[in-house]
Amino acid sequence: MRKSRTGGLIYYMGSLVYSCSSRQKIVAHSSAEAEYIGLDDVTTTMVFVRKLVKTLGDDVIETAKMNKDNQSAIMMAEGSEMHTRIALRYHAIRGYIKDMEIILKVTEEMTADTMTKALTRKQFEKFGDELGILLSGGSDVN
Repeated sequence: MRKSRTGGLIYYMGSLVYSCSSRQKIVAHSSAEAEYIGLDDVTTTMVFVRKLVKTLGDDVIETAKMNKDNQSAIMMAEGSEMHTRIALRYHAIRGYIKDMEIILKVTEEMTADTMTKALTRKQFEKFGDELGILLSGGSDVN
């Protein structure tokens, strides 16, 4: 069995302040479980970033928005589907869900896919623009 990869991006006021790409600590039994574990990991970091911003004196009024492309993972996070195989540690998101808005997006629109998946050149260039990464062609590089 192989471990899945978690990837996430956190923006604050339109700027990327956190990115991650790491192997999950456990082996998930399904892609939905892997997505749920990744969602929980990134959510925990988002809560930390929001607390840090508040500590620095900026009132965080806006509801946090999370984009997720796996509907089963969203159902698990909302508590409408219970998976007892997943360790209790990964259910922290359910406590935070009241303060967040999770938005379902299709995979082609998930910028965080750059952290976890092989992409076509077109997707890589699109997400590179969204991340503010300058991409140059082979002969243009000085």
